[in-house]
Amino acid sequence: MLTIKQLENLKPSDVGKKLPDGEGLFGLVRMGKDGTFSVHFRYYFRHGGKQQAYTCGTWRKGVSLANIRKERDTAVSILARGKNPNDERKLTKERATIEQKAELAHIEAQKASLRTLESALQEWYGSKEISDRKDSGKDLKRAIAKDVLPKLKDVPVSEITKIMLADILHNVAKRAPIMANRLHASLNQFFKYAKDEREWIPKNPLDGTKRAKIGGKEEPRERILVDPINPDKHELKELREAMNNANLQDSTKAVLWIILATACRVGEITKARWIDINLDAGTWVIPAENSKNGKPHTVNLSPFALTHFKTLHEISGNSDWVLPSSRGDSPVYIKSITKQVLDRQLETPLEHRTKATGTLKLSGGHWTPHDLRRTAATLMGHCGVLSEIIERCLNHVEENKLKRIYQRQEPRNQMQEAWYLLGKRLETLLSDNVIVGNFGSKVA
Repeated sequence: MLTIKQLENLKPSDVGKKLPDGEGLFGLVRMGKDGTFSVHFRYYFRHGGKQQAYTCGTWRKGVSLANIRKERDTAVSILARGKNPNDERKLTKERATIEQKAELAHIEAQKASLRTLESALQEWYGSKEISDRKDSGKDLKRAIAKDVLPKLKDVPVSEITKIMLADILHNVAKRAPIMANRLHASLNQFFKYAKDEREWIPKNPLDGTKRAKIGGKEEPRERILVDPINPDKHELKELREAMNNANLQDSTKAVLWIILATACRVGEITKARWIDINLDAGTWVIPAENSKNGKPHTVNLSPFALTHFKTLHEISGNSDWVLPSSRGDSPVYIKSITKQVLDRQLETPLEHRTKATGTLKLSGGHWTPHDLRRTAATLMGHCGVLSEIIERCLNHVEENKLKRIYQRQEPRNQMQEAWYLLGKRLETLLSDNVIVGNFGSKVA
């Protein structure tokens, strides 16, 4: 048998030698780059008519031989039972791997059972699914924070039930049916992520629920402020009168007229910067990040639109934003204009909101800033603008795929003419020399 003293006195000339330790155990001498010696031990045996080797460990200075010989003894006992020591070692490792995976799965299951809705949502918010959105999910985060987290934030996501969510959604639907439908869609998307992508839950608790039974079926809005058949029938003078009596900020009134004069979306004007607007050239470039279809859109400003942009320029001062927040270093909240309009059509005021309720009610019924965009498009049609040009002015995506691919030209002259005619039409309809009638018509 080898002794520690023998191993500690190894010389460079011993490198590569096999040192016998008895009972089939041999050590192969090696020398590292730093000049230190090590001995790699193997137990040699025959099984199935073939000679094989079983690794028992490596000796280095300061290491005992006891464990190495113990490994050899283990192999001898396995061989005595008619089994291959190497096969048994492989099986042992595989069992250990399976047990380790099972333990890890158990730990993950325990972690999942402890993962609260709030922490799970935070992980979802950081996913590409949400971060790739144009607003990085700000609206859905705000809605969930307002109506869901106050009740369920500390509840393990694996314990959330359909009943819990239904109670919240139906309560939201009582005050805001469409908002309840949007919240349902967001939560359904989150629970699909939790189930399919992360396997935090075995089942989506919203499976089988339908928005039509929560906030009700959503009908497309058709409200316009002009008669689609009779161009002389409109609510524009009524709107002007209401705005003057509604305690609205001058900037808000200017924005509403700009929407009517450009057919832009309310979000496009609230996020606009002065760097994108040329008051001398009469153009407004809506950058891709602000447009709904992700493409830049150039609007030609009629004299009517320019008048209201100049009003905003005077109000905004030195801010980079057309509609700066109170701090001036960012735009106003994207829904601020819509809230001002809707609050002034309520019967009773909301807490901490304007008391000027009912002041923006019109004879044609409830209206929103987006209805002004639809009204602008209708007015263009009254002016004889072709529907294809109106669609271009609205920055709608061409539905025909072949046209999208092959017809890339932009009819700038016709579009400029359409916005000019729209501005002139608004001036005419708002003139006190024109006699018109109010109405309550809608158009598809």
